Amino acid sequence: KNNIAYTNDKALDGTNGKWTGDAGTGTIDFVNGNIDLENYEVTVHEGQSVVNKADLVVDLNKVYHTYGDPNLKDYGISGVEGLTNGDEASKDKLDVEMTKDTALKDNNTHTNNAGENYTWTGNVSGIEGLENNYNIKVNDGESVVNKAALTIDLNKVYHTYGN
Repeated sequence: KNNIAYTNDKALDGTNGKWTGDAGTGTIDFVNGNIDLENYEVTVHEGQSVVNKADLVVDLNKVYHTYGDPNLKDYGISGVEGLTNGDEASKDKLDVEMTKDTALKDNNTHTNNAGENYTWTGNVSGIEGLENNYNIKVNDGESVVNKAALTIDLNKVYHTYGN
């Protein structure tokens, strides 16, 4: 006969407590149910409900440049792990903006040498509240500078016999 039920947990926004609201702290409202404790005067205090951020790992893709020709259009995401709470449906909305590519120089207008190891970093966005609800770890992407093609045409060379 000791029933105390919550009527509203501000950290939950789905039905029957299935989905959480944004990370942070909310309050829980309780109502006194059928409490019959002869020897006690029962007081129910408002509680707190805390939603912790979920961990999100984003892997950046591999980008290919040709020596002397920066490729600024193929930066992207190769993998995502940790989306939850219905955000999985928005996975395709995730986007990345390159912030630094060690394969590039001169304000991203030229490449560094071909054949060396380079990486790139970026900022991820695209889902509302992403930074508020996730501890985001973005793994660097690989950046490759391939050799450029070089063609040398030789003109006809004339020699005089004996010279």
